[in-house]
Amino acid sequence: MRSLFAVMRLELKLFFRDRRALIMIVGIPIGIASFIGYLTDDRRRSTDAPRIDVVLADIDHSPLSQKLVESFQSDAQFEVVTTNADAARALVMTGKYPAALILPSGFGDNLLPGLLDTNRRPVVTVLFDPSHRFEKSLLEGLLLPKIITTVAKDLRDPETARRLVRDGVERLKRASGLEAEDRTRIQRLLDRADEWLASRANRQGIDANSATNTSSDSFQLPSPVRVVSEAATQNRRPYNGYAHSFPGMALQFILMGMVDFAVNLIKDRETGIFQRLRATPLSRATLLGGKMLAQSLVALISMVACFAFSMLVFGVRIEGSPVGFLLLLLVVPLMSAGFGLMLAGLGGTPAGTRGLSIALVLLLVMVGGAWFPSFLFPAWLQSVALATPVRWAVEGFDAVTWRGLGLASALPSVAALLGFAVVFSGIGFARFRWRGQRG
Repeated sequence: MRSLFAVMRLELKLFFRDRRALIMIVGIPIGIASFIGYLTDDRRRSTDAPRIDVVLADIDHSPLSQKLVESFQSDAQFEVVTTNADAARALVMTGKYPAALILPSGFGDNLLPGLLDTNRRPVVTVLFDPSHRFEKSLLEGLLLPKIITTVAKDLRDPETARRLVRDGVERLKRASGLEAEDRTRIQRLLDRADEWLASRANRQGIDANSATNTSSDSFQLPSPVRVVSEAATQNRRPYNGYAHSFPGMALQFILMGMVDFAVNLIKDRETGIFQRLRATPLSRATLLGGKMLAQSLVALISMVACFAFSMLVFGVRIEGSPVGFLLLLLVVPLMSAGFGLMLAGLGGTPAGTRGLSIALVLLLVMVGGAWFPSFLFPAWLQSVALATPVRWAVEGFDAVTWRGLGLASALPSVAALLGFAVVFSGIGFARFRWRGQRG
């Protein structure tokens, strides 16, 4: 029994001596739980709610359409950019904005008549990025209440309401298939409504707030518009979610594999293998460079296998630039191998390095938007995400697969990933030592 407790004490002593392992078992769960809680906490949303980027294209430029645009601009939930319809479509198609709202020509003239005449209801188009369906749902959910509020405010003007009633009378006269008795009854109802509105228009000191009340349970305005949602993708092909999920998951597990690469390098150093290699003409740059290239090849095989499976089984296609796709396939493994070498250069013990490296990979994946939709992030965190290779890699593969974009859209991601590869490799070469170090 004494021997048993002696072994236990020795193991605990070794564990608590390794500060990195202690951080892994205590600090990392606290950190990740705090991060997830921060994103999903309702108390933060009430004070630090993320704003949804949305593009508004007002083709009509009528008073009613401008009121609707102003309603979105004054809403704290949205960050609004106004432009024309073609530019709005391009911004959503390239992934720069998650959604756009296009108000058609004739929106103002047909909005109020559309309450009674379904044929005159203007068609409002919601363009959305298929990988940002949360933003699309939020935009659609708030669109109709905002339009109804705009209509209700306009109906508080008695003269405007009278024009709407008179328009109904004219349509009644042109309608066919109504019995004479029904026609007379409806005509009488509309005439009474017109008389009442006329008296309100002539009354002094009209209380605008007592006019048409759209919040009453006994009366609800019908929808004055028809909303059409359209996924903004090249060639209008249906969105294939596998084209987005496979690159993200492949990259996550490639980075996880680089943790083993880093740990094995540290083990080789601690066992004295690198010390014995110093007696040979093999330089440190040659040794580390060869290991990096080998890991890059393994990562390339992994990515090719994942994409081949997604293409054969789930119908993923390279809708955009094949050259851009090939460039991304080459630079992502180089970046990943450089990442692994950096972990080895910065790491101390194998156990501590493994724990902190896994935590770093999880952080990069989370902040890069692979686990949570980016609209959940506050503005500062969305800016931080641009400093992660995961964000650039996923966006690059999105551009050349389901988005169907050209080489120009892939080149920023290629350049960013090459930059990460150079920085990671440089840190790794500079920090890695032949001898084991305490830490």
